[in-house]
Amino acid sequence: MVSVTGISHIEYVLPIARYARDKAQISRREILEVVRREAAERERIEAIFAGKGIDYNRKMKSKPLFLEGITNSLILAMKKWDLLGKATTMDLFPVPQSLRKLCVIDATEDGGLLQAKTSIYDCIMRSGKETIFEPSNLLLSIRDNSVSTIKAVMKDTTATTIEEFAISGCEGRAYNDYYFVHDKLKTNFRSFDIIRDWGYFFGLLNEYKNVPVSADIAKRIKYPQYEIYLTKTICSMYEILETIQHLRKAGRTLTGEDLGRLLGINKYSVVCIVYNLKSLGLVSYREAEIIPEEDLFKTGMSDQEILCQTIYRKVRQIGSVLVSDDPSSRGVLASIDETRKTDPKHLYLITTTLWKIEDFQRVLRQAYLRVTDGKPYRYAYIQSVRKEACRALRIHDDAFDEYLRELIRLKPELIELTKASGEITRNLLPRRSFVKVGKPFKLKGQFFRMMMIGG
Repeated sequence: MVSVTGISHIEYVLPIARYARDKAQISRREILEVVRREAAERERIEAIFAGKGIDYNRKMKSKPLFLEGITNSLILAMKKWDLLGKATTMDLFPVPQSLRKLCVIDATEDGGLLQAKTSIYDCIMRSGKETIFEPSNLLLSIRDNSVSTIKAVMKDTTATTIEEFAISGCEGRAYNDYYFVHDKLKTNFRSFDIIRDWGYFFGLLNEYKNVPVSADIAKRIKYPQYEIYLTKTICSMYEILETIQHLRKAGRTLTGEDLGRLLGINKYSVVCIVYNLKSLGLVSYREAEIIPEEDLFKTGMSDQEILCQTIYRKVRQIGSVLVSDDPSSRGVLASIDETRKTDPKHLYLITTTLWKIEDFQRVLRQAYLRVTDGKPYRYAYIQSVRKEACRALRIHDDAFDEYLRELIRLKPELIELTKASGEITRNLLPRRSFVKVGKPFKLKGQFFRMMMIGG
């Protein structure tokens, strides 16, 4: 069985980087204090969002062992990922350049946080210590997954009991069931929960806390507990090169079905490859046909190295990333020279899927009506609507919030928000419909809990 470093809270790395910016060393106690302060801030925001009055600093002081456990696991992870040096006397850790770099990136105004997260992801990849989190193991396993049954671990205290249940077929999604976690990824359920948290932090995937079985069966199941899906489109450079070769052999066009058959992949995987090729400006897609652009037939583009260089330059222009899990060149690649050293089968193009605001509005309304049981002009929890819309569009929670803010800017009359406190919403809605506090929706410095969509 393969496992990962036991820390879910990667988000604490950035505040530690800010604190250590001008320091040569940082102590265990200082790291613990940063963790305590950040945990208190998280509790404060949750309290505001939930409409509760909580002394969060006092609450954090009541959890010393919990915070120390997070701190110790965080230090272990940061040392593995070359974000902390080896401890000297008195638990002092040298601050490496890689940690200072995070603070400099994070401080920049334009996309600094995203760049800082990408830098942490790069450190994890280059360490080679978290192989199960590498694209070929995690991301492609989700992308290429086709599900028609789940292998459930039942709630049995005497033994591990596995039962199979048929579900509606789907592609590019996975459940944390025995098959995907144990058989496919060769890991355990705790490690899978951790890499799910990492994937969410880096904006690579999202979860949907629902298993498509009857309520009676769900009560008996221990695992799976949720579905996960990619929020980026990913394909290997090898798949891009193979697709281009097949387009050349075909003369001009291919259908998605033809490409899937030639590459031996499912429909969703074909969608990912075609979307990335479209983003690079190398193909268009019309009436179920993949149509190559004229650039692919230019003299010289038949040379693989020239083609790879062309693709790399286009990747930089569209803001995507190339990630390698080739042992000779792991990490987020930042130069053409690095791509030359990398096996195309282990070099991955990761692109953000973009939606037109009209498409988002349509799916948002569908999600809203699903949450309100088809009844318009009713308040619904934003987090419930977000969950449904994100799953339909395969986007991250942060992307949903960005689209929603843009839609409100364009059509302020369409959506009504309320920041009613937890106590008020408990009285507004039936007890069974009240949900736990989730990710808050923030607009112009204010937190909102509920929304209503007009006509």
